[in-house]
Parts: sequence; C-alpha cells; structure tokens
Amino acid sequence: MVVFEHGEPKKSAYRKFKIKTVEGANDVASIQEVLRRRFKRAAEASGEELASGVQDPRLNPLGAASADGQGLRTEPDDDGVADGETPQSSALSPQSLDETWAEMPDLILIDGGIGQLNGALEVLRELRFDHIPTVGVVKGVHRDRFDLLLPGASELIVLKRDSAALRLIQTIDEETDRFAKNYHRSLRTKSALTSTLEEIPGIGPKRRQALMKAFGSLDGIRAATVEQLCAVPGMTKKSAEELKGLL
Repeated sequence: MVVFEHGEPKKSAYRKFKIKTVEGANDVASIQEVLRRRFKRAAEASGEELASGVQDPRLNPLGAASADGQGLRTEPDDDGVADGETPQSSALSPQSLDETWAEMPDLILIDGGIGQLNGALEVLRELRFDHIPTVGVVKGVHRDRFDLLLPGASELIVLKRDSAALRLIQTIDEETDRFAKNYHRSLRTKSALTSTLEEIPGIGPKRRQALMKAFGSLDGIRAATVEQLCAVPGMTKKSAEELKGLL
C-alpha cells in the first residue's frame, strides 16, 4: 500500500502486508485481505466497535492510497516503508502508532478491473468504510493505459493522454509496483538465506533468526568475522568457527 499526499509520495505512510489467508495467485482475495486488515486497524484506532456497526472514524485526509494484490503490510513484523527507510512512526509510542491507522484517504485506488473493484467494495461495505470514494485502475495489455472504473459504471473514464491526472495515476501505479517488487525481493532473499542456513549442522531456528537479524543476508554473514559471529545471541566460538568454515 502506497500513499500520496498533495500529489507526492508519503513514504512514512506506506505499509507492507504479508498475505496470510490466501493460497496461490488470487488477486481479488489478496486485495480483500489487505483492505480488511487495514480498515479493521482504522476502526480500532478510532475506538469504533466493529461488531455493533462502525461509524465514520475521525477523518484526517492523506490523499490517495493505492493497493494491489502483490502482498503488503499491517503486522509489526511486516511494517516498513520504501527502500528500507526508517518509518517515522517507529519513533512514536504504541498509542500514537495505532492512531496513524485512523487517518483516512480521500480516495482509494485499486489495481484492477471490475472483479478487483467489487471485491474491494465488498470489504469496505462490510467494515462501514464504503463512504470513501474507491475506483479501479484499469491498465492496458502493455500497461500503456490507465483508465478509471467507478463502482456500478458501465464505461471507463478515459483520461486524456496528455493530462496531469493521467501522469499522477501512472506515477502512483509505478510506485506501488516498485514498492511491492522490492518487498518480494527482500522476502526471497530471506527465504534463500534461511534455506542455506538450514543445511548447516548446529544452526537451529533460534540461531538462524538471530543471524538473519544481525547481518540481514548471506553475504553479510560471510563477510562477518568469527568475533562478530560470536557476538550474535546463542552463538558460541565453536559454532561461529564452523559456520565461517562452511560458508
């Protein structure tokens, strides 16, 4: 999920959602999970009761928020902003951090056509957030068109090819795509690192997790000295020396 404010990226508000309830490639279900998690957080942060009917939360417009089904964030272990920058919210108290979810967009852009848009609207109605304008962004086969689909509309809104609106939609789309791909790349790197470490005797789950947290990548572990490896919680000099020798 990326957020734009006054036409510019607001990276401190970006969120990654690691998809938890969907197996395989299911764009609609993934978008629904992202929206359900994001707006349940909004209701909780606003002190609303989901079970008894959610009223409109306090509005604090953030501009346009764009989500696609590629897998983005809400749980603490998935939180982050673009390119590994430190989220501004990380310096806030837990209470302040929760309140950031109450900030509502003026417009929600959904990457996709009628299926994705209807899936998104279903969740927004379910959580009583369907008062927020929501549109689908329909791209051409070669990603050379960015037309808008309104709920219930039979025809697309075709933006003028030289319009500022089209350039903004295209910029938001490119930023969402870049952000998602960077997140996928980091997940694949972590997965490859875990797989390699699993093959090394004496490196169990706790040590693997500690090594990944300390060095971030297999190259980082390879570059570490025995002394640096020893400093990782759970590691001993013997295990550090064996790990260094095997890598």
